[in-house]
Amino acid sequence: MRKFANSLMMLAFIMLCSVAPNLVLAQSTISGKIISSATSQTVAGASVIVKSAKNGTSTSADGTFYLTAKVGDVLVISGVGIKTQEFKINQA
Repeated sequence: MRKFANSLMMLAFIMLCSVAPNLVLAQSTISGKIISSATSQTVAGASVIVKSAKNGTSTSADGTFYLTAKVGDVLVISGVGIKTQEFKINQA
C-alpha cells in the first residue's frame, strides 16, 4: 500500500509540473487529474488543498480537480490510502 501511495503522489507531482507553467503571479484556476501509476486508474475522492489559503477541492469520479492557486502556494494532496504530500508551485 505504501508503494502505491508513493507512486500516486509522484504522478500527482508530475501532473502539477505540467500545469505549473500556465500559472501567473495572480491567482489562476488550475486543473489536473490524479492517476495511480501502479494501476493506471483514476483516483476519486482525493483532497487537493491550497495550504496557505485553506481552500481546496476533492477529485471527481474521473480523478479530475479544479482550484484557484498562485505561484508560491503549496498544494496538499491527501486521502484514504494515500500518503499526504505537499507540492510547492514554483514556476510561472
